[in-house]
Amino acid sequence: MAKFIGNTSWYGIMKDYYFQESVNSEKVYVSGIVNFAASVYDNYSAGKKLKNDNVLKIIQRQIDLKNIPERYSAVYFVLTSPDVQEEFEGEKLGVGYCGYHYTGLLKSRQKVFYALVGHPEGFKGCIDSVGSKTPNGVVIDSMVSTIAHELVEVVSDPDDDDHRSWEDSHFNENGDKCSVITY
Repeated sequence: MAKFIGNTSWYGIMKDYYFQESVNSEKVYVSGIVNFAASVYDNYSAGKKLKNDNVLKIIQRQIDLKNIPERYSAVYFVLTSPDVQEEFEGEKLGVGYCGYHYTGLLKSRQKVFYALVGHPEGFKGCIDSVGSKTPNGVVIDSMVSTIAHELVEVVSDPDDDDHRSWEDSHFNENGDKCSVITY
């Protein structure tokens, strides 16, 4: 999925979104380009009970090991296995959210964009379904949906909740407009 998302008609919708540093600054439109750089397996280097700062530590570790590049323009995704628990701002994975995006600083002081995507097994509210059937009949379809959701939000809203670039009158980001998640 990640290798083929760029320049698709679905992702092309993103070209309509832009962000600005301030009201008077130039609009920077999102490109339709997404490049898949690498994937790595991390064997619980931060344990099975994570907090947001652990997610950034996992990314930093993989950069230090030179398994993934350090790039400002990248979006780093951390996908969990079913036995991983995570908590973000007082809410628990699978209870208050299925994934999120955020920014952080690496050891080099480089700002990076990242997202966490929880495995939906055990979190029935994180299984997107219409009539209890996913497109391919497997639970992993829900992870792909969350990956897509977080990707479109991070590229149209690169500065996390402290400085949102795009949201509607109810403070929903573009990915939230199509979410169908029941808890």
